[in-house]
Amino acid sequence: MDVVRLDRSALILSANPGFWGEVPARLRGVQVRQTGAVIELQCFFDGTPGTGDIETVSIIAGRLAADFPGFGVEEHAERLDAPWPLPNLPNSFIIYRRKEP
Repeated sequence: MDVVRLDRSALILSANPGFWGEVPARLRGVQVRQTGAVIELQCFFDGTPGTGDIETVSIIAGRLAADFPGFGVEEHAERLDAPWPLPNLPNSFIIYRRKEP
């Protein structure tokens, strides 16, 4: 079976509202990408992500799963302290990037 390629704007519009009023202060950036039948949500934090941070990431992943039935969703919350630059993951789209000096 052929995997449907999701539209960039559909992925962004699905994930973005989940962050409204929920962006943790230590969140540096969020990227999303589709790899086959899997949607990957990658979140980068200053310091080790805490319980609340992980819950926020899970909420966004749940929204993606609800909006795109038939696709798996993988969520990743990774420590990447400033001033280390945020990576540009292949085939990913930026959902959020915090202003940094």
